[in-house]
Amino acid sequence: MLPFVTLLSYRPLRNWAVKQFLLGTIRVMSDTYFLDHHIQTAIVETLHLRGEQSFSSLKPRGIENSLFMYHIRKLITRGIVEKTTTGFALTANGARWANQTDHRYRHPKAPRLLIQFIVIRDNAILVSERAAHMAEHLNHYMLPGGLHSFGSEGTAAASSIAQNFQLTLTGDRLGSAEIILPGSDYHALVDYYPASAPTGPYRYDDGIFSMGFMPLADALQLPHESANFMPDIIALYQQGELHDRHLFIGPHTETTPR
Repeated sequence: MLPFVTLLSYRPLRNWAVKQFLLGTIRVMSDTYFLDHHIQTAIVETLHLRGEQSFSSLKPRGIENSLFMYHIRKLITRGIVEKTTTGFALTANGARWANQTDHRYRHPKAPRLLIQFIVIRDNAILVSERAAHMAEHLNHYMLPGGLHSFGSEGTAAASSIAQNFQLTLTGDRLGSAEIILPGSDYHALVDYYPASAPTGPYRYDDGIFSMGFMPLADALQLPHESANFMPDIIALYQQGELHDRHLFIGPHTETTPR
């Protein structure tokens, strides 16, 4: 993790998408590998189930004191466990973290929470195109947008993402969809918002994604192999039927409003 932290600390990033990617990588690495030994798992499990414990009741049998304290200190350094007058207990952050993890104290996979924009002008729609080296493995085209940031109300999060692309939010949320692609290990919950782009030619390119306007007729004809369900979302919007809780399951479309 050190190279990422060093990069973020000492080389300010002007590229918003790259910065978000690196910050997300650090969070994922921290969440996934928070407990890197079975002794740490046993400690957290005991404190989670029984509350504050003394040294002797918390230490597993057959474990040397020095080895046990090594792992306790790692948990204390990470803010998961704290020393008390009589032993050890979970911190408030530790309790919240344990509550959000699975039975092995790992963060379970969860759907990606996304915000995407529908920007239409002159019979063309703003489309985000993935860089070729990534499009080889993932979808090529999608609606512009980003991750719904934790702790941000939907409209505020949408406005913040839009500003990073020099877009302007023009209304309330249009609808939402749940998208599941079993073959691609993909599951997302997406909120859609209307937005507008600056007048005149518009182009955005950060090396990972580029954005530009595509004729609506062309966007509607994109195959699922390269655009997933983007054409279906656009068609629902045009028909005035983009509302809450559409369900799309690949590789074939199953739209079931819920």
